[in-house]
Amino acid sequence: LLAVINDVLDFSKIEAGRLEVASEDLSVSGLIDSSMNILATQAEVKDLFFISFTDPRIPDLVKGDGPRVRQVLLNLLSNAIKFTEIGGVFLSATLVSREPEQCTVKFSILDSGIGVSPDLQQKLFEPFIQADHSISRKYGGTGLGLSISRSLVELLGGALLLQSEPGNGAEFSFTLTFKNAA
Repeated sequence: LLAVINDVLDFSKIEAGRLEVASEDLSVSGLIDSSMNILATQAEVKDLFFISFTDPRIPDLVKGDGPRVRQVLLNLLSNAIKFTEIGGVFLSATLVSREPEQCTVKFSILDSGIGVSPDLQQKLFEPFIQADHSISRKYGGTGLGLSISRSLVELLGGALLLQSEPGNGAEFSFTLTFKNAA
């Protein structure tokens, strides 16, 4: 119930334009590790492989909104685990570019789950919508997670993308630019 209330509150703040982006020192590898640790038990219960990779070329510290990036990662990872019965989930953070003042990192969550047909993919990002009613009954959820995640990624200057086919899993990815920490 608390998770549902928090989703609704976040959604309301986003819709009202009242969600502010913070800029603090953060560790991309730390975000990856903490996100994986929080959800490792859920993957283990389902006997899924649950692995991550952080590109060693990413600077140790960057400036960005760590709590919001973690929120997106947790949301996407949680969905990947929820919709995967066999196989697993892989999270990666790879360096796209690095300049003296900033670096760009691509985050990717790849699963071997049920997948999504192309005609339903855009609907998934609408609030309170799931692919179909049977999905909602079987897997639960409010239908807010992907809408919130997309809005947060856009607020952070990126775009949340989905590549998927029914029966062949899904890949959610987003690219963010961080200022280099001093």
